[in-house]
Amino acid sequence: MTEDDMGKIASIISRVLNGILPFSYLGLTGELPRGKIPISILEGARREVRGLLGRIDPGLRAKSERMTDESSPWAILRVRGGRAKALLNEATPSDILSIPIGKPCQTYLFDEDGNVISAITVGYLGDEGFVILVPRENKDRVAEWLAGLADGYIIFDRDDLFRKVQGPAVIEELTAAELPPDLQGLLQTVPEPNAAGTSIAEIFSEHPERFDPDKVYFIGQGHLDLSKEDPSRTDFSWSEEEGEPKRTPLYDIHSELGARSAPFAGWEMPLWYTSALDEHRAVRKAAGLFDLGHMGVFQIEGEGATEFLNVVTSNYAGWLEDGHSQYAYLFDPDGNVIDDVMVYRRSRDRYLMVVNAVNEAKDWEWLNGLNEGLYLIDHEIPRRRLRIPVRIRDLKDERGVIDIALQGPLSRDILIEAIGWENGKTLDSLKRTDFCELIADGHQMLIARTGYTGEPIGYEIYSAGEDARWLWGRLSEIGKPAGLLPCGLAARDSTRTEAGLPLYGHELAGPYRINPFEAGFASYVKLHKPFFIGRSQALKFYLNRERELVRFTVESEARPVRPGALVIDRNGVVIGRVTSSVSLGSVQVGMALLEKIDLVPGTGIILLNQPRGKPGRPPSELKEGDRIALPIPARIAPRFPARMPVSDNGE
Repeated sequence: MTEDDMGKIASIISRVLNGILPFSYLGLTGELPRGKIPISILEGARREVRGLLGRIDPGLRAKSERMTDESSPWAILRVRGGRAKALLNEATPSDILSIPIGKPCQTYLFDEDGNVISAITVGYLGDEGFVILVPRENKDRVAEWLAGLADGYIIFDRDDLFRKVQGPAVIEELTAAELPPDLQGLLQTVPEPNAAGTSIAEIFSEHPERFDPDKVYFIGQGHLDLSKEDPSRTDFSWSEEEGEPKRTPLYDIHSELGARSAPFAGWEMPLWYTSALDEHRAVRKAAGLFDLGHMGVFQIEGEGATEFLNVVTSNYAGWLEDGHSQYAYLFDPDGNVIDDVMVYRRSRDRYLMVVNAVNEAKDWEWLNGLNEGLYLIDHEIPRRRLRIPVRIRDLKDERGVIDIALQGPLSRDILIEAIGWENGKTLDSLKRTDFCELIADGHQMLIARTGYTGEPIGYEIYSAGEDARWLWGRLSEIGKPAGLLPCGLAARDSTRTEAGLPLYGHELAGPYRINPFEAGFASYVKLHKPFFIGRSQALKFYLNRERELVRFTVESEARPVRPGALVIDRNGVVIGRVTSSVSLGSVQVGMALLEKIDLVPGTGIILLNQPRGKPGRPPSELKEGDRIALPIPARIAPRFPARMPVSDNGE
């Protein structure tokens, strides 16, 4: 390699580095730097590098070349891999998800400016992926474009660098002999006149039959005028209906244990059995057993289940494998949080979704309405709609499936003894957020290593009817000598508050309309997805962060802090309000929404409870005998305690 070669390499590196447009996502540990590059710079650099390598070692060029029939007007590409279908569906304006095996689909690829790269013909091969017939003169550009999209490095939307088309996938060239027999006839057709460079608007007017303008996303979509209202769909609205509190299948057991119960989210639930503090300490030192039978348990199933979840939730369901779960949000089109949920993948086309009791009826109506095409999912492009319907089942209503949570450092040992040592091997292999399905002593259950207490070891167990009653009794019997206590909602609230986890209506949505970026859970909103309901507003939330949820601590001798208390900085400026606060005996711990961001742990603040009942008087009107709120000193604490992982769930 000569000095001139080294200079060329330096020039290539310089052009690539200067061509990258940087951006970042928010992850669990902070900013995740990313970058994208125009395909012209990337492919230009590749060609120059290949040229250098070929000159230095001609054998390398020969190895990379594949013999194809240059006399045919068509080149043949194959796209294969786990996300090949999703890649082509988002890269083209046609409904690739619905094309049958062997039936060709004529469509287009568009570049970052909404101009035609090439007309293509797509054929579905089933498990073998897809074949693409490309006019030979466009082969290299099409192959480079699809490979760039699959790798995720190129710019395909100048207005939104965060977007990625689903990948990865393998792009490779085939010979005519490798084309399936039912598609061989396509090689005898004459390619259409080359439309490269034509605008997507012009192509849409000429060939609307090759477009599915109702798709949730395709490259070039933003260059079409699709803003016309769809009168067949309406905005979602919801109002709660009051009714008699319901009871879980374990209610009589709680009564026998002397539980103090009260209505919560339409259910009569135990608040505590002995004392909230004793139960809190049991979770931290031994184990706590919670009846979460008020939570909603839905099943979403069908061929389009993964695509459905990718559109309706903020996380990326495509990452899940069988036995894995993820935390996610349901947004409306305006970015309002409808709920925070857990999604469990039971199989490729079957998922469990666990929702909050307070939102169960609302979530059911929202999800079913989306599935039936009743509600708008986007205001910018009202035509967007979900294409493949799914089946949504209420497993609590159908089969009486409920959630029992076992949380705390001894929970693994207690659970293994309850389900048997053979099942215990499976349980012991579960990583955080994994789950398994098994039968113990004839009782069926799904056991997930998830929780809402902040404990590193904890499980949420889904079972039905008598299986659930057996499980509660078995865990109680085995765990009692080790210090296990049945726990009510008070301990659930205190443990989640100590751990810094959000409660819907307090640290999510609610009177302050808190979004996940403010709450500290931005990593569960996957802005790389080209579309999900509420994405446009979620991106604005991310780019314009002005508020932040913090944890704080207060010394035990201070007055109890109430939600709604004012937060005041050392200069006497009101900077926020308390959203939750609990007493843990030696200390109070709470969370507050602040108008300031990046306050470091240890920073002193003052909390001022708001007067109950009548509004307080201004100082100038105070007289002898009047009562005023006393300032309560507090300090900012780390967002999450060091010993507790970020949770995967929310109530």
